[in-house]
Amino acid sequence: VTGATVDATTNTSTIEFNGTGAQSIPSISFYRLVVTGAGPVTMAGPISLGGDLAVLNGVFDNNGNNVTIASGRSVLVVNGASYRAGGTTSLPTVSGGGSLNLQSLSTVDYYGSAQAVQAATYGHLRFLNAGTKTLNAGTTTILGDLTVTGATGDGATNTTTVIYAGTSSQVVGGMSYHALEFSNAGLKTLSAAATAALTTTINAGVTFRIAPAGSLQISGDMINDGVFENEGTLFVP
Repeated sequence: VTGATVDATTNTSTIEFNGTGAQSIPSISFYRLVVTGAGPVTMAGPISLGGDLAVLNGVFDNNGNNVTIASGRSVLVVNGASYRAGGTTSLPTVSGGGSLNLQSLSTVDYYGSAQAVQAATYGHLRFLNAGTKTLNAGTTTILGDLTVTGATGDGATNTTTVIYAGTSSQVVGGMSYHALEFSNAGLKTLSAAATAALTTTINAGVTFRIAPAGSLQISGDMINDGVFENEGTLFVP
């Protein structure tokens, strides 16, 4: 958009990005924004939405820019699609009855510097590059894998409860936890260094495994109603 004004909100328009390659999203106000192309679809600057954001395919990259969504509106990232948050940004904040729906096989990347990680239910979650990714207060549920590469994950500062609740095998991220819980079903494997400041809970139907390269230092209780396999290192008080 050069030297012009674009009004995509007055008539409640839906703008769809469906290219087969890289696309750029201009810094304007939208009503409803849909991504169906392979992407990546990358924001050129901040955007605001009067309606919903739906990532139905490919990669949506905020490129370190904020996405502001009107009250009562929702964000959807479907299975196989990705939302990437750079810089110091997080996921969009939904309010007024809107929903944040990250399907179980979707992926959210926090790839910027110091970032606040929204308390939500994620599919796959990745902390990438440098900086500390600090989980907000509340409960963060992970249905897929948590991967920490080159960054630091901090779930202790804001006393976050992290629940691994997938129905199949999951990768447990190496980071500092406050309360750590394993539920639902399947094998949950830790292959890196982690700490848990409060409780570590293994619910019935779950196997929690510390792999040979993994370690867990707990400062509180371990409650085991499932199966615990330790091939690595467990530090207890």
